[in-house]
Amino acid sequence: MKVIQAMYGLAVATVLLAVYFPVQGQKTKTLPVIGFLSPFSPASEAVKPTFESFPRGLSDLGWVPGKNVTVEYRRANKMVDCLNSRPSW
Repeated sequence: MKVIQAMYGLAVATVLLAVYFPVQGQKTKTLPVIGFLSPFSPASEAVKPTFESFPRGLSDLGWVPGKNVTVEYRRANKMVDCLNSRPSW
């Protein structure tokens, strides 16, 4: 009988501790975002060197895309007027 009471007391204590100390999830690390705006497609031969050298330049400065910075590429489909207004991410 004492064993059952001890197990019941242990179960109650465990539940009370679980309620008192709620589990907190890990905080996610948010990366800074760099927006790359271009009126051309990355496949265009005219701007291909720029699209290829941009991540390299970031790496030279210590920013590694995907590790400590996120780069979002957006294009305006040759509509330069769209780039003149303030972009909304």
